[in-house]
Amino acid sequence: MNYLFKLSPLLTLIPIFFILIGLYFYYLYVIGFGVFLLYFLFFFFRVPKRGIVPNYRNPILAPCYGTIREIKRVKNYYHIVTTLSLFDVHVQYVPYSGIVRKKMYKKGEFNMVYFLKKSQYNERMVTIFDTNVRPITVSQIAGMTTRRIQNFARPLRIMKQGEHMGFICFGSRVDMLIPVNDNIKISVSVGERIKGGETVIAYTS
Repeated sequence: MNYLFKLSPLLTLIPIFFILIGLYFYYLYVIGFGVFLLYFLFFFFRVPKRGIVPNYRNPILAPCYGTIREIKRVKNYYHIVTTLSLFDVHVQYVPYSGIVRKKMYKKGEFNMVYFLKKSQYNERMVTIFDTNVRPITVSQIAGMTTRRIQNFARPLRIMKQGEHMGFICFGSRVDMLIPVNDNIKISVSVGERIKGGETVIAYTS
């Protein structure tokens, strides 16, 4: 599966333009650049097949691919920050089955996501799910090169765990709020590489 033609079909015109110019003037390096750019776009918008989820009781899955940069407790929630590089899969997944209570667009800045304090003020799309372990929030956050956040959630819609909930174009950050509960155990650590819809972020004991 690939989201290129579904989300950004006009982007394909750029590499095609270079390929056609190269063919017309017989510039092999221009043709090569166009082919490389087309390949990169298909690579970036790829959607890999999900692997087998480890056997945990009521697992809360990773909402995205990337590297966990921070895990901290904020009031009654665990705040988990994940950054995505240009080479990560950029699809976001529903971490736990539930009803979409609300989704909110928040205008903001476009700082580099690796600067965690600065990027907390970045543009974002926030989705809140009502679940049987209390609300879980996923924030799709724009980066310095990101100018487009897609969100497939709709208020009052029931969404299943592992379902696609959105896509962020070109480098980004995804934040997650999981309720603090005596029965909920965090199963990942800072610096760990995770896979969306597959890695278990937390589980109920």
